[in-house]
Parts: sequence; C-alpha cells; structure tokens
Amino acid sequence: MEMTLSCEEFIRRFMLHVVPTGFMRIRHFGFLSNRLHKTLMPLCKKLLGSEVKPEDSNKDQPVHWYDIIEKLTGKDPLVCGKCGKGRLIQIGEFPRRKRLIFLTGGIP
Repeated sequence: MEMTLSCEEFIRRFMLHVVPTGFMRIRHFGFLSNRLHKTLMPLCKKLLGSEVKPEDSNKDQPVHWYDIIEKLTGKDPLVCGKCGKGRLIQIGEFPRRKRLIFLTGGIP
C-alpha cells in the first residue's frame, strides 16, 4: 500500500516513535518484550534470512577501552606515539563526577 503524506504529517508520525531524552522505551508485548526476546529474535532472524549469531560466552568479562580502539583502528593505543617503541602505562584515574539532580519548583 502506498501513501503520500505532507512533510508535517510525516514528521508528526515519526516523532511518535521518538522517546524524550532521559526516558527509555520498555517493550511489554510482542517479540521485543523482555520475556520473549531471547526466544523469538532468533526465530525472526531465521524467517527473515538474517544471520543468527551464537550467544557470546565472554559477556561476563569486561571489555577494555584499549581493546576497542585497537579493534577499530588496527593500531595499539598503548604504544608511545613519539618513539613507537615504548609502552604507555596508566598511573592514575580521574574520579567520576557525581550527577547533579536539579529540582524544579520550590522545596517544601
């Protein structure tokens, strides 16, 4: 079925699917619901002819940032950029900043 929409109507319909910043869409029904997701997604992918990936057994192991950078760029980020021979080491870490929570309106 083909349909022609005005720009405004297309944007209005599209924006119905956009979740505001800070919100998360929760799927209660269908193949994306938490209860059925793991069993129905492989079936959906099979029916669509898409590749079904096996579950990773390494999910419990943390992924380090330098492994991700090396995988993306093909270069070891811990090798010295100046001489190319030395190896960089981590000597410290900045503490994480706490999130500020702002209240709107007066405090009772």
